[in-house]
Amino acid sequence: MPHKNTRHSFVDKLIEKYVAEGKRQKNMPHSKKPTSDNDARKTAVAVIASLLQMQHESPDEENENDLPDRFGKSDICAACSQASRVHIAVRGATFVSLCRDCDNELVAQTMGLDTPEDIPKKLSLTGKDGKTYNFAIDFQICPTGKLITATEIGKTKRMTDVYGTLDADAYEMLETLKKQMKKLVSIKYMDNDGYFFKHNKAVGHVEYSTERDRHEIIIDGIPYTWSELEKNISAHEGWKIKIEFTDHGDGLY
Repeated sequence: MPHKNTRHSFVDKLIEKYVAEGKRQKNMPHSKKPTSDNDARKTAVAVIASLLQMQHESPDEENENDLPDRFGKSDICAACSQASRVHIAVRGATFVSLCRDCDNELVAQTMGLDTPEDIPKKLSLTGKDGKTYNFAIDFQICPTGKLITATEIGKTKRMTDVYGTLDADAYEMLETLKKQMKKLVSIKYMDNDGYFFKHNKAVGHVEYSTERDRHEIIIDGIPYTWSELEKNISAHEGWKIKIEFTDHGDGLY
């Protein structure tokens, strides 16, 4: 039992440090608050990593009442108070909610990886048509690899991504993503009437719309249902057809 007591004592100290850091940031002027990639984030994530380990090793759920009040399912990240994106469950219940950056830091600390510090959150590019296209960039470190996704901001919702192994260079992935983004906005598959334009094919992605409670096929950033695409089938009666689905990082352009 000495080993177990030592481990809990270590976790208790981490919790104290975590709570103290949270109070310090709350009372600090906004202009002086630490950035998202500073030691405060790493410290808070180290706390969470240790608590997760303790929860997995202690199925009796002891010391559960000693957790800081920001634990459990929340719209706010337990480590930095940004909007949460990831909910980590233990024994079927959400144990902690994290933003993307803190979840990346958690996976990186657990697997002995470094997290890139300056992957942009947004990118803009000019297409061949002279229009400016804005994309939100989401970088994710998973236990099985890295994924960087660009999702168009605005009325149209084009999306492309790049997948890499755990040892892949994030900045090289970003450069590949930029090339895919340029190609994405330079190709038009559908005409204004909803027919396949020139290429006799269409490439996009499948997405679920909570607003319309249905799955949609996003082509040229515009949502279509299967029934809306049906006229393309009747227009190609007698032709051969190929339907292909691919995973993250596989381009079909």
